[in-house]
Amino acid sequence: MRALPNAVRTHLILLRMKARGVSARRRERIAVTQEDSKRIIRQWDREIEDEIRREAARSAAGGPWKAVAWGALWVLWLGLLAALIAHTKALG
Repeated sequence: MRALPNAVRTHLILLRMKARGVSARRRERIAVTQEDSKRIIRQWDREIEDEIRREAARSAAGGPWKAVAWGALWVLWLGLLAALIAHTKALG
């Protein structure tokens, strides 16, 4: 069985509902709900793309200074470790 486009599928669903005696108002509400869901999905897609762009801008903003900061922390860590070892040797 091949897949049907959304518009055809929606039309078939509405025809079945009409045959079962579902009111026109309910059918309209279902059709509006499907349009709303598509709008919500498009909005989510836009928000996700915006978040991806913001994340890329944040990661690019660090640049070389991020490496310099991590290098300075590493040198500080080595200095503290050397001081601890020197202090431990002086005690023993």
